[in-house]
Amino acid sequence: MQCHRAKLSEAICSLGYSARTTAKLQSSKLQPFAAGPKLPSENAPCQSCQAWFLEPGRLFGMTRNTNARIAGVMFLAYIVVGITDMQLHSRARAGADIEARLVSMSQHADLVRYTALLGIVEVFCALVLAVTLYAITYDEDRELAKLGMICRVAEGIIGAFSVPGTLALLWLATASGNDAPDRTAMHALAAYLMRGDMPFTATFFAVGSTLFAWLLLRGRMIPVVLGWIGVFASVLLVICLPLQLVGFLHGPLIQWMFLPMFFFEVPLALWFLIRGVAPPWRAQPA
Repeated sequence: MQCHRAKLSEAICSLGYSARTTAKLQSSKLQPFAAGPKLPSENAPCQSCQAWFLEPGRLFGMTRNTNARIAGVMFLAYIVVGITDMQLHSRARAGADIEARLVSMSQHADLVRYTALLGIVEVFCALVLAVTLYAITYDEDRELAKLGMICRVAEGIIGAFSVPGTLALLWLATASGNDAPDRTAMHALAAYLMRGDMPFTATFFAVGSTLFAWLLLRGRMIPVVLGWIGVFASVLLVICLPLQLVGFLHGPLIQWMFLPMFFFEVPLALWFLIRGVAPPWRAQPA
């Protein structure tokens, strides 16, 4: 017997459904014809075909599994690029004080330029993750998914401002002759540009990660254990990062508080790449 998918596609077109109406049908939890004309009984699709046809992105964009695989690649790229950036950053800015760090940057100018390029890559990783994770989770709760996307976009935008700051520091470190500012102004500007603003940017990351991890868990789109690890790791950062930002949190905890997030994002990325993402449990056939 011929699959109902072709019949369902032809029926939708023959009834003249617009893109907006089809979008409404997509959000109707597998009841595609509840608010519109009824198909003849011989064209009525089986439940699995309805799920296939109404999968977000089937008609007008990427599917949820495609978004999941893109997100998996971005997670891994973000982690690798971020670790590489931190290693190069620590080598390029080695020194006990501002002057020593500027001297180190002048001696490792190429490393500083590499960190600027890696910073640009990190920005786009954050933006792509914002869009793909929203596309994966918006069927579970659109408002929370939008808030999560906004937080991850804010993370990328705020992180983008660090790139001009890095290049400004390189200019300070290598400026000479008439182009060089006086010593006092150079130290003051360098101290401002070298301030630690990572906790501020990462706070938006943590809030967005909390929302997306909760939606993935609530919708049973990923294994439950992995979802709870993500919620725990994200909430830990939501608590710790603002405390670090205002100076209340010091010591070894700062170095270790990202470890649970690592054990969430790496398995999540591999799961997305290998298995894709399950539909929200409310939309799954009984």
